[in-house]
Amino acid sequence: ALADAEANSALYELNQLRGAPFAARLRIVRPDMSLPDLPSGTTLAANATANNFELKALRAQFEQQGLRVDLARKARLPIVGVGPYYDRARSDIRETNYGVRLSTTIPLWNRQAGEVAVEQGRQAQANAALINAERRVARDVFDQAAQYEAKRSALGKWDGNTPRSFADTAEEANRNFQLGAIPLAIYMQMQQSYIDATNALLDTRREALEALLMLRALNGGTALAR
Repeated sequence: ALADAEANSALYELNQLRGAPFAARLRIVRPDMSLPDLPSGTTLAANATANNFELKALRAQFEQQGLRVDLARKARLPIVGVGPYYDRARSDIRETNYGVRLSTTIPLWNRQAGEVAVEQGRQAQANAALINAERRVARDVFDQAAQYEAKRSALGKWDGNTPRSFADTAEEANRNFQLGAIPLAIYMQMQQSYIDATNALLDTRREALEALLMLRALNGGTALAR
C-alpha cells in the first residue's frame, strides 16, 4: 500500500509538470538507443547558437537593456505641456483672465547623462556576457561532437555479434571447468576477460549516448538528425 501511494504521488507530480490531468496514466516508451549520423560541427554549432535556451535568455536581456538605454536618452529631453489658462481675481474690481499656458521641465543634464552612461555600461556587459556564452556553447558543441564521433567509431569496430560471442565463450569456459578440462586460474581469467570486454563495450556506448544527449541539450532539445 505504501509503494502504491508513493507511485501515485510521483505520478501526480509528473502529470502536473507536463500539464496533464492528475489521474492520467503514463506509458513508458523504450528510448531510442541508436547512434545516428550527425551534421558537421559547424552546422551543429550554428543550430545551437540559434536554439540554445541560455543564449535566447541572454539575447532577451541584451534587447531589454537596449530599451533601457533608449528610455534614459529620452529622459534627457524636456517635457512640454500645453493647456488652457484661467484666473479670476477679486479686489477693487473683478478681473478674469483667460489664455493658453505653456509649461516645460528643465532636465538635470549631468544627472541624466550619468544615467545614460550607466545603462550603456550595463548594455555593454550584457553584450559581453552574450558573446562569451556563444563562444562557450560553440566550444562545448565541438567538444561533445568529437567525443560522440570517437565513441561511435570505436563501437563501429566491434562486430554486432561480439557481446553474444563473449557470452558463448564464458559459457564454454564454465562447462570445461566443471568437466575438469581447464584449471581454475584459466577459468577465472576467461570469466574476467568476458566481464572486462562487456563493461568496455557498455561504457563506450554509454559515453556516446551521453555526448549525444548533451548535444541535444545544447541545441535546446531540438533533434540533431541530418
